[in-house]
Amino acid sequence: MVYYLRTNVLYSDLEVRKATMQGVVITMDVMEKLRILTGAAKYDVACTSSGSDRRGVAGGMGSTIAAGCCHSFASDGRCISLLKVLMTNFCIYDCKYCINRSSNDVERAVFTPEEIADLTINFYKRNYIEGLFLSSAVIKNPDHTMELMIGAIAILRYKHNFWGYVHVKAIPGASPDLIEKMGLNKKSQPEYFSIKRADLKNINVWISRTGYTGEDGFEILVKNQFSQILWYEILESGEEFDIAPIGLGARDTLRLEAALHLYGNDLDEETTPPEAGLGWSVAKNKAEEYNGKEIIMGQIEDTVPKAKKLVGFEMIDNAIARQGYEIYYDDKQVGVVTSGGVSPTLGKNIGLGYIKLTKDSIFLNKTLGTNIQIMVRNKLYNAKIVKRPFIEKKYYQKGVENK
Repeated sequence: MVYYLRTNVLYSDLEVRKATMQGVVITMDVMEKLRILTGAAKYDVACTSSGSDRRGVAGGMGSTIAAGCCHSFASDGRCISLLKVLMTNFCIYDCKYCINRSSNDVERAVFTPEEIADLTINFYKRNYIEGLFLSSAVIKNPDHTMELMIGAIAILRYKHNFWGYVHVKAIPGASPDLIEKMGLNKKSQPEYFSIKRADLKNINVWISRTGYTGEDGFEILVKNQFSQILWYEILESGEEFDIAPIGLGARDTLRLEAALHLYGNDLDEETTPPEAGLGWSVAKNKAEEYNGKEIIMGQIEDTVPKAKKLVGFEMIDNAIARQGYEIYYDDKQVGVVTSGGVSPTLGKNIGLGYIKLTKDSIFLNKTLGTNIQIMVRNKLYNAKIVKRPFIEKKYYQKGVENK
């Protein structure tokens, strides 16, 4: 699909054909597009042009332009001149801080992929630039915008055989497959339980991927002054996915269904990783000493007995277990509840708790399916130990969705 401009209105091929039959001219000269879209690109925060427009004077040398070229740096410290331009400044979003927001009355234009590629090659041959910096507003939808940008780069690489510098900004909201075509593949995203820097809506953030709800997801760390802007941007961008804010209680319900630990409840300074079922998180070959190393490594190797073990349970009787409630077996207190609540997914009341381990305890080996009781307001209610997690986790990890 090719787009054209007339009086700040975007037209499709079909509309162009209809308009041409009516004698209406709605095409735009490439240099006019270049003027508009290099001017619009100077507000992109990733790198900057001179930002000022100053012509040479008699007796002097040099001049500057406010837009058109920007500079980046190679790994060896060399300064590289790039053609800095937008694919389009038409945008479906109305971000208050953006000059290209849909409600702003500015000149609009859109390049075809061929035009971007031809401009880059011609400027490169004249030694004006060493490469391309391509960004864009969002036209129609993020996927369509990325397809246009991919088309331009494909023409540069495979038709013109241009292998110089190319910097392309991924469009937020575009599908992972399209972003992957631009070189930002899934391996470039934070892997499970890792963190990395990124740009989100042109805001510098840290993104982690711990999936504390039991499903694949990201946690975003952002400076205070950008938090409100980013919050509303995420809500607006996620409307098509029915995104909605949730509270801390909903988060706690989701992490409980996935049997994920909460510090202060299921983890504390009196609990070792093996007792919490987290022995996998301890490096087995770590040479450095640390507090409790001998006990922890002994518990992992089964040479030191565990004082307790974490179990998951679901209520048989109609009652809800809460943190601090006592766990009973055979009329004796054997443990304490650390987390408990209602599982909306399962339609059951579930919980986590620690069972004390003694030399003759049946819980040393047998646990699953064992009936226990929970003391709720001075009355015992029946429950059953079940497998953790309560629901299947859905993580993205090294190409495998469910982990």
